[in-house]
Formats: sequence, structure tokens, C-alpha cells
Amino acid sequence: DTTEDDKTACSAPTWADVLPYFNYLPLLAVFYASWYLLGHNSLVYIWSVYIFVPLVDIICPPDHKNLLKKQVKVFENDSRFLLPLYTILFADFLSYFWGIYMFVNADFYGVLDRFLFIVANANVGSISLAIGHELLHRRHIVHKIFGTVAYGRSFYSHFFIEHIKGHHKNVASPLDPASANLGESLYEFLPRTFFGSYKSVWEYETERLSKKNIPEYMKYLQNRMISFNLVHVLFAAAITYFFGYMAFVFIVIYAFFVIFNLETINYVEHYGLSRKKDENGVYEPITIMHSWNAPQRYTNYILFKLQRHSDHHANAYKPYQILNT
Repeated sequence: DTTEDDKTACSAPTWADVLPYFNYLPLLAVFYASWYLLGHNSLVYIWSVYIFVPLVDIICPPDHKNLLKKQVKVFENDSRFLLPLYTILFADFLSYFWGIYMFVNADFYGVLDRFLFIVANANVGSISLAIGHELLHRRHIVHKIFGTVAYGRSFYSHFFIEHIKGHHKNVASPLDPASANLGESLYEFLPRTFFGSYKSVWEYETERLSKKNIPEYMKYLQNRMISFNLVHVLFAAAITYFFGYMAFVFIVIYAFFVIFNLETINYVEHYGLSRKKDENGVYEPITIMHSWNAPQRYTNYILFKLQRHSDHHANAYKPYQILNT
């Protein structure tokens, strides 16, 4: 006979459950190896992301496995699942400043070579937004701060407010600029979601502060959109001051492609899905039917189960390791 302790021990996570989420580090190694060993070659990493990763997903069996009920709580509370998040996040931050330094100081063959270097770096950096998304949903303020910083580097700090207060409330409805309509192309969606989310947060902050009985100047000081934009300007100014104008070119183009990758994922995640209104004009509750999922195993490890998006929207509090497919 097994005791309750034995059953708990059997259901506890092991390092074999945690280690697959470090799978992004080999890709990062490819990036540096191609740079230092293959004559500053940026294309190898780009090929790795858009050819090698999909091939691995095709070869590997899909991931349809869910945890047993008795495993959920112990997996949720195991702090080891934070290790791949923060390890890769800090590695990516180091890679970001390495990219700035190299863009300014290394020898390139021409404008195209420089452009490909930024694109490769942006594809490296896009992982930080998947991690930032995960951390924004954590309850502890420290995780939320690191999640916001991950977006701030790409001048997209407002995503923190829009995603939590807007997207998760209004998903799959015309009120959500991050939900793509049926028949809407990616290139129609991108400007709508970019400017729409920015406008949405301004309106949210204005309404929030209008309810406070504070002097008008305090409303400006407490407006997080003003704070975010001020930090962005100061960050860009500091990078330019310490590294030069070429560094400014790098961080702006880098941010464009990182945000492009983020919003392309948003486009796919809710494309064509919509919630119905009842007779009182109230939208139906958000369910697993209002997001698309993808079971590809390798990218699910790299992106921390972001593709189990239906369960994420139905249960936004869940950390990545206990999301269901």
C-alpha cells in the first residue's frame, strides 16, 4: 500500500520536467557560434528559427499531455519552474547589450549585413516578450516588474496595462484591438492593434485618474503612460549617449521587429473568433473557445506553453507549467 506522502512524491515534478524549458539556450548558442565561428554570419541563426525549429516541431510528436489533478498544485508551487524564465531573460538582456556593442564596433560588409544582424538579434530578443507575458500574470510584484521591463526595452511598456486590463477583459470582441477579425489581413491588423492598444491605455489611465480626488498636476505625475514614455525617451537617450547614434538606429529597428513578432503571434491567437452578445448587449463569458491552440512540442517549450492559449485566457492565473491543452 502507498501512503499519501508516497502518492505526493510520485506526482512531484522532477528536473526532467523543468529542463526542457531551457531549450532556447541551444538556439542562443547557435547565434553566437555563427557570429564568432562563421565570419559574423547572421543568416545561420535566422535559418535556424524559420527552418530548423519548424522541422523539429514536425519531427517531434505533438504535446497533448495534461497534468493529473493531484500533480497540479505541486507543479504550480515548485519554484524551479522560475529558473528557465529568469535564466533566459537575463541571458537575453546580456545579448541585447552585446548586440548594441557589436553593431557599433564590429566590421560589417554593408547595410544589408547590418540589417540582418538587427533582424537576428530581434528574433533572439522576441523570446523575452514571451517570458515577460508569463511574468506579468504572476501575483508577486517583483515578477510583474521584470515582465514590464522586458517590454520596456522595446518601448512597449503599456502592454502591461492593455494586456491585463484590456485584452483579457475584451478578447474576441470589437472592443479588443489585439483580436484579429475574420478576413482581416496581418498588415491591416498590425496598425490597428498598435495604435488601438496605445489609445486604449491612455483612455484607461485618464478614466482611472479622473476618479481620484487629487490635484490636476498629480494626475499627470501618476499617469503611467506618461511615466512609460518618459522612461522610454530617457532609455533611448542614455543608449545614444553611451554608445552613439548607431546604437539608436539599432534599438529602434530592433524594437520594430520585436513588436512585429509579438503582434503577429497575437494575430494568430484569436483570429476570426468572436464572443456573442446576449439580449442585454452583454458579451458571453470568455471560454476556451475564444483562443486558438497549437500542440507543437518544441515551440511549446521555447515559448513556455504560450500556445496553450485557450486555458491561459480561461484561467489567466495559471503559470505555464500547469496549463492544459
